[in-house]
Amino acid sequence: MQPDLILLSLMNRIYLTPSTTRAGVKAAIAVLQAGGLVIYPTETVYGAGVDATNPQAVSRLLAYKKRPAGMAISVLEYSKESALEIAELNEAAHTLYDSFLPGPLTVISQSKQKIDLRLESELGTVGIRISSHPVAQQMARRYGKPITATSANASGKARPYRIDSLLADLSPKQRDLIDLILDAGELPRVEPSTVIDTTREVQTVYRAGAQFHSVSRSELSYSEDHTRKIAEELAVSFLHVLSEKPLIFVLEGEMGAGKTCFAQGVAAALGVRSIVSSPTFTLMKEYEGRIKNHTVRFIHLDCWRVPEIRPEELELERYLKPYTVICIEWAPPLLPFFRQHRQDIVIERIVIEEGENDSRIIKYLGA
Repeated sequence: MQPDLILLSLMNRIYLTPSTTRAGVKAAIAVLQAGGLVIYPTETVYGAGVDATNPQAVSRLLAYKKRPAGMAISVLEYSKESALEIAELNEAAHTLYDSFLPGPLTVISQSKQKIDLRLESELGTVGIRISSHPVAQQMARRYGKPITATSANASGKARPYRIDSLLADLSPKQRDLIDLILDAGELPRVEPSTVIDTTREVQTVYRAGAQFHSVSRSELSYSEDHTRKIAEELAVSFLHVLSEKPLIFVLEGEMGAGKTCFAQGVAAALGVRSIVSSPTFTLMKEYEGRIKNHTVRFIHLDCWRVPEIRPEELELERYLKPYTVICIEWAPPLLPFFRQHRQDIVIERIVIEEGENDSRIIKYLGA
């Protein structure tokens, strides 16, 4: 560690006021240049920032988040022009940048591989934020290189709106990895940023967060294999959340619409090698998959035969853990249970309807 960074580590919390903000941003730049980790405020939650082009710094961040490589992490830029240096922006991305940024939106685009590859998705995409918070804006502009924009909370812990609450949730080892905290006080209780993927034929909202609560989208499937492929691509886009929360897909549609095909596509994304079949007559089936170095549990539920089933009968509480994915067909009896745990899970509602010429309309309706 460089001498300047050692000095900063001894006095690593700056309370931001109009008179200290400039010095705080300057200190953050010095930490980033030295390969250190900064906790900084955004318009949603506190973020954890390192130089996204510095492999040692990214390793520090992954150790702090306890997050394996392969789980994508978004980056902070200060303008559309700076974003173009690290990503290919298509027409849809340009429209989002021009309409909604700066603001609580993360736009996924094809990466130019100018950042550490561990921050990209398995599909070679990168999520980019342009924050409207003045401190995050100043940091990004003055640093001139991409900075990571992942939330600063420990895996599975509460959203970081207050520094004291954040620190209480961290282990001593995690706290030791922080080189500087820019403390702006308690942030407004705003939802995390919305995440939109512009690399697919149809823009896909992977997380409807701040200001984007009613966004829906759909795709056309022309065969069972196509349905599986759509589901696999969707599930891959969610893999980054599994280190922190379980992922739930609620599948709706008439008998024969393709719900089990969709579940099979999700299983493929998780590395499940077993044949995934309908659990209509067994109620629940459990499979094991693998992502990178992590074992993943895949649960396939079908409540059609037992419309009065209760969550406690299925012991669903024990499945609400990281690296668990649940696909539920005919889910109404279980929806109240999942709504109660909404803060602890990631849930996506999928509706499959008949289209023209034997096609299927697959609608993504969020939670």
